[in-house]
Amino acid sequence: MNAFYQAAITGVSQNYGAKNEKGIRKTVKTCAASVTVVGFALGLLTAIFAKPLLSIYITDSKEAIDYGVIRMVISGIPYFLCGIMEVQAGQLRGLGYSTTAMVNSLVGACGFRILWVMFILPLHRTTEVLFICWPISWVLVIVMHFVCYKVVKKKAYARMLEA
Repeated sequence: MNAFYQAAITGVSQNYGAKNEKGIRKTVKTCAASVTVVGFALGLLTAIFAKPLLSIYITDSKEAIDYGVIRMVISGIPYFLCGIMEVQAGQLRGLGYSTTAMVNSLVGACGFRILWVMFILPLHRTTEVLFICWPISWVLVIVMHFVCYKVVKKKAYARMLEA
């Protein structure tokens, strides 16, 4: 996921510097599509082969493997969402809004997960409820990044054309 993030931030910032709005859009679309395909495929494979993969590292506890399988299924299959979140962060950073991307990530991922553990988990004390907060937080940050992009887009492109 980080490689697609790096590609997005590099491509967006280069096209921003070249005043190429079409190139920015193409970079983001290509990175988002690529991260979706790769992330979903690898996440699905990880979920399918969770038990044998975990058995490489855990040899003495069937219970630990069972918990690991739950986590790998819940976070592995939708892992492409994490990649989309990262690509959007790269887009914002490439347009010069790195603080915005950072705040979104801190609030939407870290803050949300802390609140989840404080308020939701005590109501439903299961492994599944604990682990589901990751994909939910990814969706939350995707929405936050998207809204921020829509807000700053006009200003960023106007600034790009002035320079």
